[in-house]
Amino acid sequence: MKKLLLAAILTLTASAVSAEYLNGQWVDPSWVKLHEVKSVKIVSAVARQKTAAFRSNQRADLSMQTGKWDKKPSTMGEETTDILFLDKPRKVRLAGDEEGKKGWKVDNFILVEIMDETGAVTNRKVIGRLDSGDSLLQSGKRVSQLQPNSMVFTPKKVDIGPLPVKKPFKLKVTALDYGDFGEVSDVYMIIE
Repeated sequence: MKKLLLAAILTLTASAVSAEYLNGQWVDPSWVKLHEVKSVKIVSAVARQKTAAFRSNQRADLSMQTGKWDKKPSTMGEETTDILFLDKPRKVRLAGDEEGKKGWKVDNFILVEIMDETGAVTNRKVIGRLDSGDSLLQSGKRVSQLQPNSMVFTPKKVDIGPLPVKKPFKLKVTALDYGDFGEVSDVYMIIE
């Protein structure tokens, strides 16, 4: 029992020593400190394909309010970041390359879910093209859409903030299609 207690104390001490104190917050060294990086890749490209290629991969909690297209959006790809940390409010814009110089595209949209350290979703945002009057619903509730309503974006046109400040968080980003054809380019967060 004493060995276990001593091992636990040594582990806690080692963690505290390696942690960094930033603006009044202890930061775990394994977290991605966004003030130290220029970009983070959040979407991997998927080549243009008929929607039928994706229909076997749908999330049960998502549906579309639409009169023309699929009632369930199809997942083209989904990625979850490591734990992220923002030391202060910053612009976090989207681009098609890690330098923030290329545009990006999606048919139809990406869903950005902000999660706390435990994985609980605290906010959701849709970025992309929805037909007039269409909406993405998560468990029956409308998900807000960032503007512009488009499939093609110039570099740094969209800011996905505000994001949590001085709190660890993750992003889960899902590329979705709801009819005809689907595709997405690489997408990066550019931290400014």
